[in-house]
Amino acid sequence: MTDPAPPAYPTTPPQPASPEPRAGRGSAVPWLVSLALAAVIGAMLFFTGFLAGGGGGAAGCAAPNEDFAAFCEAYDRLQAEFVDDLDSQRLAEGAIRGMFQFGVEDPYSGYMPAEQYDQALGDLSGSFSGIGAEMGVRNTEDPADFAACTEFNAICRLVVVAPLADSPAEAAGLLAGDIVLAVDGDPVDGSAMNDMISRIRGESGTDVTLTLERDGGEPFDLTITRAEITLQEVEARLIDGHIG
Repeated sequence: MTDPAPPAYPTTPPQPASPEPRAGRGSAVPWLVSLALAAVIGAMLFFTGFLAGGGGGAAGCAAPNEDFAAFCEAYDRLQAEFVDDLDSQRLAEGAIRGMFQFGVEDPYSGYMPAEQYDQALGDLSGSFSGIGAEMGVRNTEDPADFAACTEFNAICRLVVVAPLADSPAEAAGLLAGDIVLAVDGDPVDGSAMNDMISRIRGESGTDVTLTLERDGGEPFDLTITRAEITLQEVEARLIDGHIG
């Protein structure tokens, strides 16, 4: 970021050069030398502090390397000049998400805040609170190119892979192939998969409304009451009464 160039004003006519002062008693030369030394020392101190801060701005943003100097300057400018007060935690999370979304550009890598991380641990434990449906990403132009879908848009859609058996999603009528357009009225476009998982899941007993498109028809709303979902990874049955 750079400040806008100051407006150009007409220059003043050239002034006659003052006669060069002569060194001597009461001369201004020693004073000028002292001022020059003070300026040099001040510049050295400023440069040392700049390096110690990682090349960042005056607000103490420590850049890990010179590539992040612009990031630190942007942060300092926002904190100093934005019209409203800013939440530092939201700025930090936004920057982290941006690194994964635009810097990494890998649909299988992402950032999890603490709440989402707890939900992921719930998946590993075999139970979670939600609607009980498997969701996925579909690239409508090139189904094999998942890497292009870093966020949902008109091409990369959030689809229902399948509702789980005996789940609230199945009971409410959610079907495989349904395209999710919005969650509680908020469009999914511009969001990543982890964001949608967090928004669809929630406390058991609460409702979530999905805006769906089915078989190319008109969008409609489907409200589902969340519940505690227990994952069943393995099923067992007998064939001919004696084969497991």
